[in-house]
Amino acid sequence: LHDEGTGLSHLFTLGLDGKLTRLLDSLAHLEATWSPDGTMLLYSFVDEEGVLQSEFLNMKGGAPQAVSVGLSASKCVWSIDNRTLICAVNPAQSGVSDAVGTGEYLYEIAIEKGTKKPLLRGTRTQEGFAIGELMLTPSEEYLIFTNTRDSKVYGLKRY
Repeated sequence: LHDEGTGLSHLFTLGLDGKLTRLLDSLAHLEATWSPDGTMLLYSFVDEEGVLQSEFLNMKGGAPQAVSVGLSASKCVWSIDNRTLICAVNPAQSGVSDAVGTGEYLYEIAIEKGTKKPLLRGTRTQEGFAIGELMLTPSEEYLIFTNTRDSKVYGLKRY
C-alpha cells in the first residue's frame, strides 16, 4: 500500500482467516518479492540518507537480515528451493567495491551462507546490460533475461 501523502509504502499480508497484518511499515521506494513457497521475503527500500537497502525476512520467524549488496527486489528471481537469488545489481547504487565498466551486474546470492558470486559484470568497451525481466528455466540451468538497451533476450548458462 502506497501512501500518496507521505510517499511511503506499507506491506500487508492476508491470512487464511481473512486477517490483514502489517508486515513492513513506512518505507520509501519499497519493492518486494516472495520466494516460491512464500516462506521468505526479499524487500528493498531507500533509507533516510537516500541509500538503497535490501533485506531478507523469514516468515517462519526471526529478524530481518541485511543483504550484502544493495539491490532492487524487483530485479531478482528466486531459485525453486528458496536458497538462492539471482539479482541484477546497479554498481552505482549498490556500493559494489569491485565495479568495472558500465551496465548492471548479475549476482547469485546464497541466502543461508550470505555470500554473493558475480555471474556477469559490466564491460569497459560497451554500454553493458540494463536488465529488465529475469527468469530461471525450470531446471535452473539457464538464466534468461531481457536487455532494455537493445531489446534483446539473452541466456546465461549457470552450471
